[in-house]
Amino acid sequence: MRKVSRAKTADGYQRILINNQFIFQNGPLDQGYWPDGIYTPPTEEAMLYDLKVIREMGFNMLRKHVKVESRRYYTWCDRMGLLVW
Repeated sequence: MRKVSRAKTADGYQRILINNQFIFQNGPLDQGYWPDGIYTPPTEEAMLYDLKVIREMGFNMLRKHVKVESRRYYTWCDRMGLLVW
């Protein structure tokens, strides 16, 4: 379970907190387009590869653009420590 809240941090700014800690969120906009399957990943391995590359690039979140993914996608994001907006 995660707790998402808002509070002032030590620098005096209102911030989004996750489990009572400020985490600077940095990540790409993922439009969910797949050349092999339009809006559906061709395989689970392809989906996992995409998420692994995002983590390897140093990002800790991604923004989904006008698309809802499968539960499996969100499960893998949670296991890999990726926040999804």
